[in-house]
Amino acid sequence: MPKHLIRVGRRRVLQWVGTTACASALPTFTFGCGASPPAQTGYFSDTDAAVLNALADAIIPPDDAPGGSQLGVVNYISTLLTAFDSDPPLIYAGGPNSGREAIPSGTGAPSGTFPPDDFATFLPLDRFQTQAWQLRIFGSSGVKGGGPNDAITGPVIGLRDAVATAISAGAALMPPGVAAADLTQAQKQTMLGGIDRTTLSTLMDLVLEAAFTAPEYGGNPNLAGWQMCNFEGDSQPVGYSWFDPSTGTYTEDPNHPVSTPNPYPDPMPVDATTDAFIGMVISALGGKTFS
Repeated sequence: MPKHLIRVGRRRVLQWVGTTACASALPTFTFGCGASPPAQTGYFSDTDAAVLNALADAIIPPDDAPGGSQLGVVNYISTLLTAFDSDPPLIYAGGPNSGREAIPSGTGAPSGTFPPDDFATFLPLDRFQTQAWQLRIFGSSGVKGGGPNDAITGPVIGLRDAVATAISAGAALMPPGVAAADLTQAQKQTMLGGIDRTTLSTLMDLVLEAAFTAPEYGGNPNLAGWQMCNFEGDSQPVGYSWFDPSTGTYTEDPNHPVSTPNPYPDPMPVDATTDAFIGMVISALGGKTFS
């Protein structure tokens, strides 16, 4: 295995996700009705999909919780790569409600009624967004006139080409006569090690996006990714605290309180070094840390 590739386990993957600000920006999981991901587009052949699933398992290893292949990676990536096959393109999900949280009752607490899934209605793109996303997905070679900065930075490698490169490199390292579904975890890691750094970085981003995105984008089936890391999920329209107009008081959601720690354990606590680093950054920015 190339020296630049580090073997990682689920704990390290979730530490990466849990200690980055981007995790807090993702739409989220709750207790209402589940949303169905977009239908599988058939962008990948069965063979390519199997190789992609094996690579996803190398990035998020399966154990007592789902691995990358079970977190909707193929469906998420194929939905993204064919986003412009739909009108509007499947790029920006709508809002504000996903249908996973109930409408408040007269006391402010959740009722038994759920709003429709606005996330499933995608928003139209403006001209700039359209050109930017087409360049990201198709690359300079796939858009008219190429990228605007190609003469300075070189051609943009689109996501379609990057994913195809990853699949090709992984397939080339598969043991002869062994199906992708039968690979051992060590063999999957070896496949991942045959991918160049730039392509590997793109693939890892896509796998993590699939695992922890809102299911309307095609990944995170049955909210498995959110549940795996105890991510609360989208809170609208009921929110995390409920105002009762009859008493003029607020009540916090007991499952997701805002003034006290969550009642469930942290599934992947950060180590002492990471915790100290986060505290240092918060202090440098003028904030406070709490035990």
